[in-house]
Amino acid sequence: RAGTPPTPLATMGKKDETPEERLVRKEKEKKEKKCDKKDKAKDTSDETPEERASRKAKKEAKKAAEDAKSARPAARGPPEARAVPNLKAGKDTKGKGKPTTGGYMDDMDLPSSDDDEGELETIERDTKTIVLGGKTDKEEKKTRAKELEAARKEAMAKEQAMQEDDDAFNVRCAALTDEHREQMANSKDIKIDGFSVSARGKELLTNADLTIVHGRRYGLVGPNGMGKTTIMKLLARRKLPVPDFIDILLVEQEVVGDDRSALESVVAADVELQQLRKRKMELESAIEKVAAAEDLGGEDGHAARENALAEALQACQLSEEDDSGMQGKLAMDLKRKEAGELTSDTFDLPNELNKTYERLEEKNDATAESRAAKILHGLGFTVPESKTNVGPERFSMHNTTKSFSGGWRMRISLARALFIEPTCLLLDEPTNHLDIDAIDSLARAIGKFNGGLVLVSHDFRLIDKVAKEIWVCENGGIEVWKQDIRAYKRKLAKAAGL
Repeated sequence: RAGTPPTPLATMGKKDETPEERLVRKEKEKKEKKCDKKDKAKDTSDETPEERASRKAKKEAKKAAEDAKSARPAARGPPEARAVPNLKAGKDTKGKGKPTTGGYMDDMDLPSSDDDEGELETIERDTKTIVLGGKTDKEEKKTRAKELEAARKEAMAKEQAMQEDDDAFNVRCAALTDEHREQMANSKDIKIDGFSVSARGKELLTNADLTIVHGRRYGLVGPNGMGKTTIMKLLARRKLPVPDFIDILLVEQEVVGDDRSALESVVAADVELQQLRKRKMELESAIEKVAAAEDLGGEDGHAARENALAEALQACQLSEEDDSGMQGKLAMDLKRKEAGELTSDTFDLPNELNKTYERLEEKNDATAESRAAKILHGLGFTVPESKTNVGPERFSMHNTTKSFSGGWRMRISLARALFIEPTCLLLDEPTNHLDIDAIDSLARAIGKFNGGLVLVSHDFRLIDKVAKEIWVCENGGIEVWKQDIRAYKRKLAKAAGL
């Protein structure tokens, strides 16, 4: 090292040290450590016992905290709101094609998309609410009872309103001659000449004439408020002179919903059929009771036989349910006369049962359900029995009437009317709530109806399909329109300046 100036130890690197220099450095470091220990010991030796205890306690608490922190995961705070992730790897959200970084799907090999590059794909998850503790059977029965009671009150309110309407009208008809009465007694036609109708002092019809030929179909049109619906109601309630033997039915509102199926409701519309079926069951039961009583013999057998005959006789009597209000007066008078002639002395149980069988055969009892099902199917009802209220089976004819909407209950009313096949059928705006297919089905069903029919409707398409003659009710009278309904529609359009 001749000619090289000495290098201070503080600035000399360890690799450049000579063995002597390394020894000197280590000795010096040992002396410095000894001095530090002496200074520290001197500081702690001056502590009071309280200070020493406090220092140790702090040291132990700090160590315990560090151990606990390393033993469990750190508590997480509430998550921050995150932006919707970009599922399109390598694309920016503005659609400029620049690569992006940091996306959690950047390294995935995703299929290509046909959507716009700038469009973000969002994931929507359906949320379902689970409701525990549904209604019990008892609660369901209470709810059903309330619904039926509400329907009953609604029907009573409608009936009361119709009764008030009847009372509000004043009807005046020309006196019937003997010749006219004789014609009425031998014809299924309805002919009313020179009648006038007023309501609360307002004259609706004056000296009007009306003839409904059996088997002919009529369309009644005219401006609102001219008396079309009034004529229908007065005919149905026999406020206008309708022959006593003619049964007449007005369909103007949907059937009241109840627990009966649509099919049962249609068949039940034939009140006489229902009464005959009930009478048949009661008389057959009475026959069995009489046979059992005769086998028993003695006083007990005699008493049982008399009781069975008394019950059978009661079954053949008329009740309020027998008079549906639709049947003619002569038909009901005949029934009352036949029932009144039956006494305990004249009553012949086998004979009455045979008469019931004959009448049921005349009413086509065996095909009643199939005929009703055919009519309902034509109006859009399906045959399978539904276990749910969704899908095609929700319109099954086996569903309860209360499960249907007002429009479908109107179809049931129409089916009931077509099933009964009255001598004269009155339809007041039957197409309300009906779709095109149902209207076409109604037109086909009307086409098969053999009685007289009067149709009030704003659906000129239906009138064009079924009506053979058009009446116009306006200016206080009823006039026959000589042309078809299309010509009448053109007349209305021209009058409106269209």
